[in-house]
Amino acid sequence: MSRCILVSSNCQSGVIASGLRLLFPDSEILAENQPGSGNADVVRRFAEVLRRADVWVRYHDFGSLIADPEISALCAEKKTVDIPHINFRGFHPDIFSARSRATGRLITPNDHSGILIWCYRHQIDPGDAAALFSAEVFSNLGYFSLWDDGERWLRGCFDWCGLDFRRFFQRAKRSGVFMYTAGHPKAHVLMLLAKLVGIKIGLDDRVFDDDILVNDSFPELLQWPVYPAVGEYLAVPSSYNWTINRRRLTGLESFIEFSYERFAAESESPADLELIAYGPWAERFDSVLGGKVGAGK
Repeated sequence: MSRCILVSSNCQSGVIASGLRLLFPDSEILAENQPGSGNADVVRRFAEVLRRADVWVRYHDFGSLIADPEISALCAEKKTVDIPHINFRGFHPDIFSARSRATGRLITPNDHSGILIWCYRHQIDPGDAAALFSAEVFSNLGYFSLWDDGERWLRGCFDWCGLDFRRFFQRAKRSGVFMYTAGHPKAHVLMLLAKLVGIKIGLDDRVFDDDILVNDSFPELLQWPVYPAVGEYLAVPSSYNWTINRRRLTGLESFIEFSYERFAAESESPADLELIAYGPWAERFDSVLGGKVGAGK
């Protein structure tokens, strides 16, 4: 009987599972979204899939899930490998989420320019908004420090999971711009993670150096550019060209128009639009951008 390996995480599960299929062609590889503990029916359905697995490759934020007695009991029967979610903002420091204050609903798609969220909320003219995309503004916002911050955060996640971060990150960064957005790595990066998982499960360590390619269809859906000032700072290719839901936006002006239209369609007013961010980002935008355009309401 072949071994069954279950990969559960978020949107990255499918590519990691595809990589493991290449590494373990004689095994059954399953991919599932990893639920929390809030919906009993979802957890019950997940438990049925987990019951089939011999190995559970799981997103490391699993505490609330294994608090469920059924899931906890199943864990005792299986080998588990913990994995991080590859989130890295070094290339794309301006990506934030936004929501309507009135409804609490996220503005979709979920990735937006933090600068443009602030500008729309403060009713900044699109031409003046475009002028804020500069090395000076990025530096004052702290965007150029997010490479080091992101590396430290990701290292902590890998260390928690018992995976070799140095080996992973050295290979990833040598490949150039290895993220499509802050939360979506390119497929070859997830293949690196799949190799580390494979080694944990029992593959020879030398598999990490094998050239194994996994299909990557994500760029047809979504790609966020490395802004020119960020690209110059990091010495990587850059542009102001976006792909969002398969729609190509060429040039900063087109993206600003698109963003303002989205914000208008999904929020009740400029003041209703809210930046979603951890830490003092809202205050930082007020201080830096308000000082540049004389706004701050």
